[in-house]
Amino acid sequence: MKTKTEGALAALVLLALAAFAATHVTAWTVEGEQPSLIAAALLSTAFGLAHAVHTLGWARALTFFCICAVGSFLAEAQSIATGNVGAYEYTNVLGPKLGTVPLVIPLTWFMMLYPSHVIANLIVERKARIRRGTISGAIWLAFLTAAILTAWDIVLDPYMSGKVKAWIWTDGGPYFGVPFMNFFGWIRVAFLIDVVYRLAARGIRMKPVGEVKRWMAVLPVSTYALNAIGDIFIGWPDETRLIVVFVMGITVLIAISRILGHEPAPEEGFRAPQDSGAKRIGLSLGAVALVLTLVMGAFALRPLFVGAKVPFVQLVPIFALFSLAHAWALLGWRRALAFLAVSSVVSFLAEYLGTTTSGIFGAYYYTDVLGPKILGEVPVVIPFTWFLMIYPSYLIANLIAGGHPVVESDDWRSLLWLSLLGGLVMTAWDITLDPYMVEFEKAWVWTQGGMYFDIPIQNYVGWVATTTLVFILVRLLFRRIPFTPQVKASRAFVALPLLTYGFMSIGDIALGEPPETLLLSPFAMGLPLAYAATALARWRSEKAE
Repeated sequence: MKTKTEGALAALVLLALAAFAATHVTAWTVEGEQPSLIAAALLSTAFGLAHAVHTLGWARALTFFCICAVGSFLAEAQSIATGNVGAYEYTNVLGPKLGTVPLVIPLTWFMMLYPSHVIANLIVERKARIRRGTISGAIWLAFLTAAILTAWDIVLDPYMSGKVKAWIWTDGGPYFGVPFMNFFGWIRVAFLIDVVYRLAARGIRMKPVGEVKRWMAVLPVSTYALNAIGDIFIGWPDETRLIVVFVMGITVLIAISRILGHEPAPEEGFRAPQDSGAKRIGLSLGAVALVLTLVMGAFALRPLFVGAKVPFVQLVPIFALFSLAHAWALLGWRRALAFLAVSSVVSFLAEYLGTTTSGIFGAYYYTDVLGPKILGEVPVVIPFTWFLMIYPSYLIANLIAGGHPVVESDDWRSLLWLSLLGGLVMTAWDITLDPYMVEFEKAWVWTQGGMYFDIPIQNYVGWVATTTLVFILVRLLFRRIPFTPQVKASRAFVALPLLTYGFMSIGDIALGEPPETLLLSPFAMGLPLAYAATALARWRSEKAE
């Protein structure tokens, strides 16, 4: 009997997901067509509930659904009545209402909260479901679940309110007509729903109907990914077509890598050198890295306190020197210099070819804002700008993919995955930086414009390709260069480059120009940073054991 039930549920899961995909594919392939919003909500809710029953059991699945449906309905009703997340109202596009809230709305919350819940489990715990866990772990997982869910609304809300007219923001807002408070509201409500479920589930026995095989674990991720792909095709305004790649796409790729189960192994040799001279060098490098981190923080956060621009030309040498000092101490001087050389040379060549041929990033040229230029085309600071963020992106990719600051990439699958992930993490910075540097600093000019704040999408494809190539070359070189750390790596020391990445994210938030980009940094940069910080905390706890 259990086998028949398991088979029926598995069939329902696949059928609902297939029908859900069909409603979206129609919209992607038929010009002017929109997906059936109500049908998509019903199908994806059926899929999510069937999947939850299959993997968690009836008690946990129904508990999750009820908490989500009731909590989201009450939150929506209260928000409409009070305007605490901005003044809005639903139109009749989403069908019949109960009071002021369409009946389909609680289903839409569940249809994306459940996949976000599974994705958070996969990224942090490396498994789709958690039997119990700690209370602090439940709170952190609930926060990540809320952030992953809200990333979806960042690309959905402008389309649904601005084009579909499913709801109307009566006072508008700085993010494509949507108020920023809306997204804080999403995080708050999603967090409360998920944390209540996680705490309640601690007292409910998990009795799955079927075995959670690899193909079953990937299905909720597919729901999230289908919505992301749909937003690329039907995204409105055009900027959201790129935004979705970084606020949702990176998360999807990490979740899929967890399901595939291949993780790079840590490199051996995290012990400090025994030679007293080497110890002094290591301590000196560590002190330099710490001081430079504090200086960088003061520069990067300056706009928060005095409203001034970031002194970019002065900041780049400090950041680059920090990255070099930290890499020297953590990886050894040979690897650090190789990293700097490859990053600087490849980025300079890419920038030079880009400015002279328009073939990599699009048609652009540098003004005189960033100082003297090499060969009259590329400012001297630019190759060092690439290095200062490529190095933190390298450590973040290592921590996310392998759970360690330095991992081996001795097979092509690891090499390519680590390199691509590092390239995406690095480029996430540019989706907030480039519009500001073009529009307000006037540091470079795009002569033919483009769909992303008048910047061509080709620019970001070029960024990902260039940084991925740097990482491939660096990791190939590292196979031949010994790993000779100058310090015994501690959590605090490894965290310094993560702070660098975080400072740049906060700096972008402080600048917040154009205003839409203010919201992007916490998700495009913040989510990978949160995943890496979680892995770093676990790395130390594992070592302590």
